[in-house]
Amino acid sequence: MKIDTLTLRSAEFAVLFGPPINVTRQDAANIHAAVCDALSLDDLTFAYRTTPGAGGADAGFSVQLHRKVGTEVLQVVFDNSDRAKPMRLLISHAWPATVDELLANCDRIVDAVFGALGDTTRRVMVETRIRAHATAEGGSGSSYMNSELVVGAPDWIDSPTAPTACSLKYLWPSEQMEGDATQPPHRELQIEPLTANPGLLYLELVSRWVTNGSKSEPESLDAAPSAYIEESREFLGGTKRAAAAEPASRLRKTKKKRAVEPTVN
Repeated sequence: MKIDTLTLRSAEFAVLFGPPINVTRQDAANIHAAVCDALSLDDLTFAYRTTPGAGGADAGFSVQLHRKVGTEVLQVVFDNSDRAKPMRLLISHAWPATVDELLANCDRIVDAVFGALGDTTRRVMVETRIRAHATAEGGSGSSYMNSELVVGAPDWIDSPTAPTACSLKYLWPSEQMEGDATQPPHRELQIEPLTANPGLLYLELVSRWVTNGSKSEPESLDAAPSAYIEESREFLGGTKRAAAAEPASRLRKTKKKRAVEPTVN
């Protein structure tokens, strides 16, 4: 059996950057306007909140933009809960109309936000989270996993009390060196059957790039978001080959597994 189709359910792009700055309601309104202009949209909802700190001072802030049309959900979160830590920009897009639209929108949103901030920041971490489902040849996600992905399956796997579903997790440590910001990152891949549809496998890939911390030659993670998302999608497209090369998979036994649906954090 093989995975013969791959459908994107959602994608997230997150970047941590600094130094932290104070973001007022007016600053947040400017960011909202910039993103609306960049996407040519006028229906992005807008919310701004502050977190009280010691002595009544604002210790943190949160700017949230949101849009839902049918099953498609776009959310942008720009926040910082602690002025001693980097700020975060998170873009989450569930059930995008097309992959091209997803990639273009992520690039436009990042350009708009950093443009509104003056783009004087330094990025210290980039993370993508890709959620997808695939059709397992043979019509059974569990059978595909048990026969193709589980290395050294325990005796109970074929017993009458075998679990109705299982979950596999693969880890790839980062191999980053100075240079290209999109070179191999740290990765975590989760694979499990969808209980709601036994013929589908749910896949979730997290890829994380970090700077090397060198002060003499500061590494900048300034590639376009689409470059990181595409790199992750290409890796996920080779899941079967990549998984087969990693025998140290971890099988979690469970007799009843809830179907995993895409979420927007």
